[in-house]
Amino acid sequence: MREGPALDTIQIELTSRTGIAASCALASGPRGAVWVAWTEFRDGKDAVFAAQLDPDTGQPILVEKVADKQITSFHPDIVCDAEGQVWLVWTWRRSRNDWRIMAARRTPDGWQDFDVSPVDMPVYAPRLAPDGRGGVHAVWEGFTDSAWGVFHRSWEGGAWSDMTEIGEPGLVCHRPSVAAADDGKVWVAYDGAHAGSSRIYVRTRGDGRWSETQQVSVTEANDVRPSLGIGPGNTVWVAWDRETVRWCHTRQINQITHHATPVLCQLGEGEARHLTTVQLQDDDFSGEDWCQMAKVLVDGAGAPWLLYRKYGPRPPGKWPIQARAFLGEHWGDAIDITGEHAGMKERISATFDSRGRLWAAWPEETLQDSWEIEVFHSWIHVRRKNLPDHKPPSLPALVKAPKHDRAFSPPLRHTVELDGTEHTLYWGELHMHSELSACERMRAREFPDQFRQYHDARLADFTATTDHDHYTKDYEWHRVRRDADLWNREGSFVVIPGYEWTPYNRTYGHYNVYFRTTEGARLYDAKQEGCKTPDELWQCLEELRLQGVEAFTIPHHPHCETFPVDFDYYGEEYEPLVELIQERGSYEYPGCFRAPRIEWLNPPVPGCSVRDALMKGCRLGFCGGTDFINARPVTAIYAPRLTRNDLFDALMKRRCYATSGEPIVIDFRVDGAFMGSELIDRDDEAERVIEWFVKARTPIRSVQLVRNDRDIGEWTDVGLDHTFRFVDRQPFREAAFVPARYRRQPTVFYYLRVILTNNEVGWSSPTWFRQT
Repeated sequence: MREGPALDTIQIELTSRTGIAASCALASGPRGAVWVAWTEFRDGKDAVFAAQLDPDTGQPILVEKVADKQITSFHPDIVCDAEGQVWLVWTWRRSRNDWRIMAARRTPDGWQDFDVSPVDMPVYAPRLAPDGRGGVHAVWEGFTDSAWGVFHRSWEGGAWSDMTEIGEPGLVCHRPSVAAADDGKVWVAYDGAHAGSSRIYVRTRGDGRWSETQQVSVTEANDVRPSLGIGPGNTVWVAWDRETVRWCHTRQINQITHHATPVLCQLGEGEARHLTTVQLQDDDFSGEDWCQMAKVLVDGAGAPWLLYRKYGPRPPGKWPIQARAFLGEHWGDAIDITGEHAGMKERISATFDSRGRLWAAWPEETLQDSWEIEVFHSWIHVRRKNLPDHKPPSLPALVKAPKHDRAFSPPLRHTVELDGTEHTLYWGELHMHSELSACERMRAREFPDQFRQYHDARLADFTATTDHDHYTKDYEWHRVRRDADLWNREGSFVVIPGYEWTPYNRTYGHYNVYFRTTEGARLYDAKQEGCKTPDELWQCLEELRLQGVEAFTIPHHPHCETFPVDFDYYGEEYEPLVELIQERGSYEYPGCFRAPRIEWLNPPVPGCSVRDALMKGCRLGFCGGTDFINARPVTAIYAPRLTRNDLFDALMKRRCYATSGEPIVIDFRVDGAFMGSELIDRDDEAERVIEWFVKARTPIRSVQLVRNDRDIGEWTDVGLDHTFRFVDRQPFREAAFVPARYRRQPTVFYYLRVILTNNEVGWSSPTWFRQT
């Protein structure tokens, strides 16, 4: 029997409400000790703290700053070994490109640091587990040979072992979890991406040797973020999040809906066919509720407990942490750990102490309860609960998991020669929101999981961080730049740092701001004085440019009535592109192919479409972005190399184009000039030669050539690829128009629209002619 009433609870606020606290971890020791670790952000730096809690009152006995001399330390994990010594592990950013996994052991003289990972390896997400012989095992994910893998080192016999790569060759491996038994046997679980979806894998080490890899999950859904728990008799359980993706294709847009539910599995000996899984069923939830961030703990009776965050309607999103015991034939009732609150969406931290009581810790934010959510501060909450008695569970029965409806195919490649240099076609996303933004606080993931979604599942070459400015305070902007640099791997996967400038006066529209580098990148909030109009924003970026920091902007959903773009503002040096298509649909012009659904328009605002901007004289190339991540519009970029610098330069030169999601190769030139170019002093009588090459995996239904504000040619049923040469013989003075606002000189521009038989579509960026 457990001590006290069945649900006796204590709760404390561990940290003050003056800073930003995050990423907490809990550990219990063999003699009743309870420890908690977390990161705290102050004065532009984050550092790791640890506290010992009184097992009776929960109040801190001592609080210590562990990583005192390190500028950026985050994602800690903490354990107590068999001898009662406390160990910490965390990620340390020593300089821009120097990332380390650091470990520390608490001694009578203070914390003793150890550098665990190699110098030349970008690293992330460390985890620790003690065994029963005084050893401690560290795992983490690290980047090597153009992919993320999982690595292990152990402290045994007073020294660190050699590093071993655990991840399966050929997989992109993430989010390791580790557990160890009294006899020193070790289990490591991780998720591995393959063919557009992720599955759970496990390896064990016994007698100094690693086993073959076991594939634990057999579904084609996205199985991610495993958590290991070990109980009496060294029974081992693994839990993870199962994300199912459902597709709904309409004329307007390809909708993608995500549903997540925790899955629990007991690990047995032998092959995967001996493993059994059970998941919380849909009838455990209602409405928009879904669950994520599963963590498994095993109590003294041998029952596995699932802890998870339960998501509800937005905004602002209420995410209570709940716990359920699996009792063999059924799940126990849900027990609320936190109640409803708006908390930071991170991994759950919990432990059972030596008296069988459940301790949980989480970061909690203070939020303004409105659409315009603002984070004032966050602090660490700790709660202890006594739990009801139960019998040990029997093995669960196998529950067949739903299948993944569709996987993303590798992108099409194409090369062209521009300026004497070979340029490759790269694919990606320029408008990604994370859980920082109120519009995505339920559906979106935190940065690392967002990056994984694009890199592993969508097989993208690049993405960008574009959370809303007024949700992105100092700590969040620090995280944006830190995580963008961690995940930016030149030549493999590029992360462009940025944010969304978001005035809420429904006058100017929304602009995404992109930086060449994180160094010196500054966030200008549309609420602050001196940055409330597009002109003021561009002036701020000009002041940054004079300091050596380069940036540009891209407006989006231009003629959406909610926040239309006013193209009477045009910053030519800082506005090279417009987001032509996103989740809502295409903003080429009102009523265009794949125009937004009426509920997104309310209705279209006259004079604010992409075509209106072009006819006003704005020189805007085209790009695509999802905005809410549950659609697939993408941007295709021609660049010499897959680097931040080269992609930034290509976007500034408009050597890019937009598609609704499916990769469509477009090579479009006018008089030999590549898309995005501008030609000056045109001979009035000269012909204009337009050439293109297009290619897709789905048959091409129509290729349409656009001149100014109308289509001037269409080619239908051209198969999977199409090469053509068209000569426009109409005299320039007859074909030209005089822009309504900017560069009021005779102008002609062309672009290509490509429509596939499945209604996917791509648009080349325009090419311009003008006479001075």
